Formats: sequence, structure tokens, C-alpha cells
Amino acid sequence: MARKLRETLAKKRSIKGYKEKAESNQLLKLFAEVKDYCKAQGKRHKLEHILYISVLAGLMGATDCYLDR
Repeated sequence: MARKLRETLAKKRSIKGYKEKAESNQLLKLFAEVKDYCKAQGKRHKLEHILYISVLAGLMGATDCYLDR
């Protein structure tokens, strides 16, 4: 069920034009050039997306990946 939901959301995002916005993002293009040495098995996300989110989190003041509870 979760897979079907993800596929539905991905389709909606592509319709709204997110793909074109991501393709014009210079930072994502730069991170796409970084070589990923991890095995393909078990990968859920592209390395450039992980790097992009990490940089944005750092710019927003994140110091660790844990929530204060």
C-alpha cells in the first residue's frame, strides 16, 4: 500500500512541474557530479538529494539529526 501511495505522489509531483524545477537547480546539478561508491542494493535515495538536504539543514541551523523530545 505504501508503494502505491509513493507512486501516486510521484506522479502528482511530476504533473505539477517539480521535475523541471529540480532540473534547473544548480546545486543539485553540482551534487549530481559527486561519484557514489555505495552498492545499488538497498538504496532508497540519490546521493545528490541527500547532500542537498544536508546542506539546506546546515544552513537552517541543524546541528544533529535527532529531535529534542
